[in-house]
Amino acid sequence: MAYRKLVIFDMDGLMFDTEKLHFDSYGIAAKEFGYTMTKEVFCRLLGGSYERNMAILREEMGPDYPLEEVEKRTDAVQLEHIYTKGVPVKPGLRELLRSIKEKGILCAVASSSPEESVMRNLKSVGMENDFDILYFGDKVKETKPAPDIFLGPCRDLGVDPADALVLEDSQNGILAAHRAGIPVVCIPDMKYPEPEFAEKTLAICENLLAAEKYLEK
Repeated sequence: MAYRKLVIFDMDGLMFDTEKLHFDSYGIAAKEFGYTMTKEVFCRLLGGSYERNMAILREEMGPDYPLEEVEKRTDAVQLEHIYTKGVPVKPGLRELLRSIKEKGILCAVASSSPEESVMRNLKSVGMENDFDILYFGDKVKETKPAPDIFLGPCRDLGVDPADALVLEDSQNGILAAHRAGIPVVCIPDMKYPEPEFAEKTLAICENLLAAEKYLEK
């Protein structure tokens, strides 16, 4: 049975439950200032511009909501969680990664995030040495939807793009893989959410192992 030679993982939404981490951190910070951050309000903020999110928060929280102070505190709470407990790993990810390695398939991370952010998250859960190559957004001139972010690992590992597979969670990532000529499996994240939050994310992530069937060529 022939398998693909390389599997390229997107990182933030696919590997780590960064939305849940940010929601929990935002909730703690908002509470410290006397406000409640609900799932419904938080989901409205995902993917929005600063100006749009400011308008939503003023509408939902009131005109006196201390936006900048809460966001600053949110960042601090989030970093504290990362350094003390690690970034939440999506259910099924470690099992999928182990299965891929057992088949002799190379593994890579290709993230639009800068190296500092990628390494911080991987080190927080002891996964910094689990991949054959790490490709960062600051290693390419143009990141997603440009194809370089995925072509780089293929080139550096000597793998034909047609023999690779990308696991992605975003529209821009799917476009980048398509333009690179690499097959792609989309595992949706919460960037474009319906009203449900954690429940929907968990339901999606529990099926992550189903991606294994696409490893066969």
